[in-house]
Amino acid sequence: MISKTRMKTDLVGQSVLLTAVIILLLAGLYWPWGIIAFSSLAMWQVGSAVHLAVSYEYRERYFFLKVFALLLLALPLKIWLAGEWSIALLGVLASAYFWATLRDTVIVLERPRSFWDLQ
Repeated sequence: MISKTRMKTDLVGQSVLLTAVIILLLAGLYWPWGIIAFSSLAMWQVGSAVHLAVSYEYRERYFFLKVFALLLLALPLKIWLAGEWSIALLGVLASAYFWATLRDTVIVLERPRSFWDLQ
């Protein structure tokens, strides 16, 4: 069973990194700070998805891992064809993963507390 603390930590970390990406993009700081913040968010989300998929056998996260791997492998071709706009697909995936984490956190927080759930 996924703990409430784990989901809260994941949601807060993603919120902070996503807010940093949005602020840097609105400020016009694409390089290098925007790339660093976006890469940090992507690494956090991939780590979170791998942890949930492997440790808790949460099958929904495998979809995000497969799509992220596909987009990452196709990134050189996308950059050659579409330029900077190819990063937008990764941004859409990052936003979708954030909303999935938010939904799952709400579900975990509404779960009745069991005797064995000490967190």
